[in-house]
Amino acid sequence: MNRRYIFIIISFIALLAVLVIQVNWILKSAALKEELFNEKAKIVLSKASEAIVNDKATCRKIGESLEEDDEAQSNQSQFQVIDSLFNHYLEFYKIDMNYSYEFVSPQDSVTNETFDPQNAFKQNIEEGSFPKSFQLKLIFPDKNQFIFAEMGFLFFASVGLIAIIFIFFLLAIRSLLLEKQIAERTTEFVNNMTHEFKTPLTNIGLAAKILRTKSDEKGKRYTDIIQFEKNKLGLQVEQVLNMASIESPNLSLNILPIDFHKLIQKAAQIMNLQLQDQNGNLTLELNATNCTISGDETHLLNSICNLIDNAVKYNSSPPEIHITTKTEEDSIFCTVSDNGIGIDKKNQERIFEKYYRIERGNIHTVKGFGIGLAYVRKIIELHGGTITLNSIKDKGSKFKIRIPYEK
Repeated sequence: MNRRYIFIIISFIALLAVLVIQVNWILKSAALKEELFNEKAKIVLSKASEAIVNDKATCRKIGESLEEDDEAQSNQSQFQVIDSLFNHYLEFYKIDMNYSYEFVSPQDSVTNETFDPQNAFKQNIEEGSFPKSFQLKLIFPDKNQFIFAEMGFLFFASVGLIAIIFIFFLLAIRSLLLEKQIAERTTEFVNNMTHEFKTPLTNIGLAAKILRTKSDEKGKRYTDIIQFEKNKLGLQVEQVLNMASIESPNLSLNILPIDFHKLIQKAAQIMNLQLQDQNGNLTLELNATNCTISGDETHLLNSICNLIDNAVKYNSSPPEIHITTKTEEDSIFCTVSDNGIGIDKKNQERIFEKYYRIERGNIHTVKGFGIGLAYVRKIIELHGGTITLNSIKDKGSKFKIRIPYEK
């Protein structure tokens, strides 16, 4: 699966996990709020019951009412003292909501549970001077609404923020997929366009070779210029194709047996005119005992040409390039060294990144796309190999490539 889709799936799962955690946290907070409210209500009821027990006259009236009628609710209007007690304790414990209370005998409490047990609290009141004990119930009919109101702002704020994050996440994913689609179409267009350039460039090269065989010294000089510019333009076309290759997630290789030494020699021949233009020199020391590998000739040739091209371009003196090969265990090693400007250690870690270019001041001294070495590394890695850099500032660079014989 494409890494982009893996990222989207993981992000979506993480977002859902955050949503579940947030909702769970809100529910737990609501449970804690309810528990705290219940504790306060029980304390209010206990304090009020204790005050009633200490008031002998009030207890006597309640007892008489219960003896006359099992339900004392109709006689509660005469108990203004009890209302004042509840109001006092509810205000003290910061419970601002409607309530009701009633006195019943214990047997009525068992047989007539008409109230919601979550919204009502009861306390047995026993006094030795009374013929029977009774029970005080404190009822909060709007308890659930009170808890919800306490949690309302936090709940709606959390849900709102999560909804906003979720919407922006979907918009970002939509934008990402749209950008991916545009990038794929652009890459396809560039790929097709550059392939169309290769045919006329090939024809120009062939025409230049034919003209050179039939021209005098002056004509040969002009045909060499044509050939040089054709090679130069061809390298630019190859770089654009390389960029398309890097952008493609499904780059496939045409794996065939290759003589790696002949491939290096072909790359040296292609870059010969560019080296001559800079008064450069390229030496080969091909010592590998086994030079046959399994690989894609086109991409490996482009990679070697790219390293030679960099050695020529990034040089303040006539280029001196040295390419060596050797066999070690199950791999062939190829080293491309030069006497160029070198690379600082701080830049060596990023030199293989796509589109990364080293700047001097704020001006690029050499024009380019910043994809050459990224392309080389990708091709070498697709062949199961590795590429490393050893460079000293103003002393030159050495690229070491390892490619296994069997991918």
